[in-house]
Amino acid sequence: MTGNAQLRIYRIKPGRMAEFQQVLHRQIVPARAAHGFTLLGAWVDRDDPDRFVWIPAYAGELDWDEAERRYYASPERAAISPPPGEFLAEIIATDVLVPAGTE
Repeated sequence: MTGNAQLRIYRIKPGRMAEFQQVLHRQIVPARAAHGFTLLGAWVDRDDPDRFVWIPAYAGELDWDEAERRYYASPERAAISPPPGEFLAEIIATDVLVPAGTE
């Protein structure tokens, strides 16, 4: 893979995980895809059922920060309902990753 990815780790509010996953796969992933993002994977922590990990990736012409700004300002993002933030108890990590072994 070329481009960047982002490790996102969230604590989802108790009892909201199933609904959050539906919103992610039915709304967030397609909205991000409209802006050149892909989903590398999404997981629920085996030992902590409220902990959610996912990795979106971007390999387009923009740098990561500009691609994110455009996505968050887009009508696709604004149309996501309920808003993703309603599900979050805590944002644990949002670390942008670059390919290893490149200069």
